[in-house]
Amino acid sequence: MDAISSRFMRDYGWLLILLVAAALVPVFSQSNYYISIGINALIIVCLAVSFDLVVGRVGALSFAQPVFYGFGMYVAALLAVNLEMGFWWQVIAAMAGGMLLALVVGIPSFRLNLHAFAIGTLGFATIAHLIATNWMEVTQGPMCVAGVPRATIPLGFMEIAPWKLPQQYYFILTIAAMVVVASVAINRRKLGLAFQAVRDDPVLAASNGFFPTSLRLTAFAVAAAFSAVAGVFAAQFQTVVCPDSFSTATTVTLLIVAFIGGRASLRGVLTASIIFTVLPQVLRIADEWRMVIFGLLLLVIVLSAPDGIEHLFQRVERWRKGRREGGKASGVSAQPFAADTIADITPLGAEERIDGGHLRISGLSKAFAGVKAVDDLSLEVRPGELVGLIGPNGSGKSTTLDCISGITKPDAGRVELDGIDITGMSSSALAKRGLVRTFQSTRVYETLTVRQNLAVALHGRQSIMAEWASYLSPQSESRSFRERADHLIETLNLKHVEHRKAGELSYGQRKLVQFAASVISPPRVLLLDEPLAGVNPTIINLFMRHIAANHGAGLTIILVEHNLGVVVQLCERLVVLEQGRKLADGNPHDVMGTPSVQEAYLGR
Repeated sequence: MDAISSRFMRDYGWLLILLVAAALVPVFSQSNYYISIGINALIIVCLAVSFDLVVGRVGALSFAQPVFYGFGMYVAALLAVNLEMGFWWQVIAAMAGGMLLALVVGIPSFRLNLHAFAIGTLGFATIAHLIATNWMEVTQGPMCVAGVPRATIPLGFMEIAPWKLPQQYYFILTIAAMVVVASVAINRRKLGLAFQAVRDDPVLAASNGFFPTSLRLTAFAVAAAFSAVAGVFAAQFQTVVCPDSFSTATTVTLLIVAFIGGRASLRGVLTASIIFTVLPQVLRIADEWRMVIFGLLLLVIVLSAPDGIEHLFQRVERWRKGRREGGKASGVSAQPFAADTIADITPLGAEERIDGGHLRISGLSKAFAGVKAVDDLSLEVRPGELVGLIGPNGSGKSTTLDCISGITKPDAGRVELDGIDITGMSSSALAKRGLVRTFQSTRVYETLTVRQNLAVALHGRQSIMAEWASYLSPQSESRSFRERADHLIETLNLKHVEHRKAGELSYGQRKLVQFAASVISPPRVLLLDEPLAGVNPTIINLFMRHIAANHGAGLTIILVEHNLGVVVQLCERLVVLEQGRKLADGNPHDVMGTPSVQEAYLGR
């Protein structure tokens, strides 16, 4: 318990400090002016958290957050003025309506790409502003909805009437704290890890079994609810709602806050929100020089921390950690791999057999700009078989894997797994069926640690129901995952870097992490796309042992590789491609001795 408390204070002590400091504002300042500044800062905090959830966590630039904010303001104002509805009904209606709007905008936009999403939200913001300005019968247009009554807020056993500024301040502080805590809770759950995976590499996330569009929509809808709630409280505070609520100036403010705070950093975003809201008002004492001074201060922040305030915090933490350790060894070790034989490696850290899948490809074809990359290819890989797929550059090997794994949809042909037609299925759906692949250009989640990369891969390959049911569970490690991860990390010589971010690792280590993630959850078919390219002999030896061990346990494997010595040694069967067509298929030694293969592949 003490360790858990210590870790929580280390990670979130800053949040408690900010909360206490915010709570003391009305105590030390009796001025309504400064309390009003504090209320505006808290509203911006809610909006900034919403913006960070979409932009920072899932990597989708949204111009729509001020729209949801304005929508919340209008819902609260119109329900209070026209229907005399209570406060909590205003909150529920604003949240539900905001989430529905997010789905209406997000579903068509996210199905295209992130650029389309950004443009779609910009168009949505423009249309929303025009509607608010011109729909006079409802919004009163430029005349605004005035006289919004400040609601009495029922809390079951008591009622709060926040009509005075200090009361309003503490109530909005409570709501802002709840929004921040909700964001922290998401980040600490598996849902937050999935968000980061989709942001880092959506193609890899899909091949791990996640549905990037669904996760982005989830983040967008939750963020819309946060913004709409902020709008409800802004309407209560201002008592007047105008079309300027949809102003692009709010979007610019949020972009600056996100840039200054740092990518995907709740701590940085909160600090930047307070700086950007409070500092210009404090500098009013400088009269006409205040904006000049404010601009210079922002320039200093940007120059000293080009990656955001969060990186300043991280520098301080590293400095403090270095002082605490007092020059001790970091514990980083580069011990050589200890196993002497393939038998020393047990695949997946378990003794059970793997139920390898039966893969059948018939008449597969794929062309790009009229050039056939794969041409009428037929191939069968029996359960537990290890097949090498070789050929010169441009012969269609990687395209074949792309068509099998759902990355690319074939123009013709059929792909079957255990007799079921999987042609054209998404890579997400195929991963959940046990068909997993690695990539020629190494793909890892760069902002996640080695262990988190493995955890994400394991989580994504669950069934859809199990995946979504576990999203709200903590990022703690189950016993089975811990055993599997420990075994792979140990036998792949990654123990000394298991808590480092994958983006900080060497090329060879990233290759090993990608392979470990592919087998952390027992797949039925594994497609390996040049796993040995560009790595040193030690890592080649590690790969050979693990590939052979998994094959021995029953895993069906297709290995694309240019290292012919390794392919001949590992594979029980070779398939040679030339210009997208199958040139030879059979025993490795027989195939390599075929004159047509030597001529096409070896140039003789």
